[in-house]
Amino acid sequence: MMLEIISFMLQLGRMINLKILRILCEQIFPQICPGCDSNVLINNALLCQRCLLKLPRTDHFRSRADHADLFTNPGLVLSMSCSLLYFRKGGITQSILHEIKYKKNQKLALFMGRLIGKELKESPLFIEDAVLVPVPIHPKKLKIRGYNQSELIAEGISVELGIPVNKRILFRRMHSQSQTKMGRSERFENLTEVFTATFTETDDCSHLILIDDVITTGATCESCLAAIKKTNTDCKLSLITLAIALSG
Repeated sequence: MMLEIISFMLQLGRMINLKILRILCEQIFPQICPGCDSNVLINNALLCQRCLLKLPRTDHFRSRADHADLFTNPGLVLSMSCSLLYFRKGGITQSILHEIKYKKNQKLALFMGRLIGKELKESPLFIEDAVLVPVPIHPKKLKIRGYNQSELIAEGISVELGIPVNKRILFRRMHSQSQTKMGRSERFENLTEVFTATFTETDDCSHLILIDDVITTGATCESCLAAIKKTNTDCKLSLITLAIALSG
């Protein structure tokens, strides 16, 4: 009995010391909000309240948004096409995406996915019988980064809605050149035959929702959707992204 008491006291001491150490670290090295780079985050928050209130949300989940004007393929008919945020260079959305992609903030990606899921819960456009398909990245890039941000966003959506994520349907077969300085037609040509889709007998493909972090020219999403449609012409397709770029 005495040994059990001593063991419990030692464990309690370690827990208290760890808690004190965590509090000291938070005081000495406070976590700064990635959205504004100024406000200190408290209570394990991932964005400060000010940034949460200032997020440049779209109204896509309440009205039938249509990204089809970004696509060159008239055969790509989408059941739903939504983005959570507007993206503008130098804005809060760019800061969030940079934090997710280049500062390895995987928790923020999951959190933003959950925000999308909450929007979808209230959306009249949402069809519950659906499967989330994240845009894949090349295995070499996955090895360097350690994760696929689109998968994390999809997982956040899945947590809120209880619908599955299927990472086996869509594959990126090859590297493509950097698209940063390319125009719309150049990007699409650069991505021709980059993506391929495969289905097994057990895959539910009645309604697939493609998930990506940001849509700019639409070339990547169009290539992915076209690859799916080429393999399975009967499935319904939708598109959801964390952000959509504003022109100008």
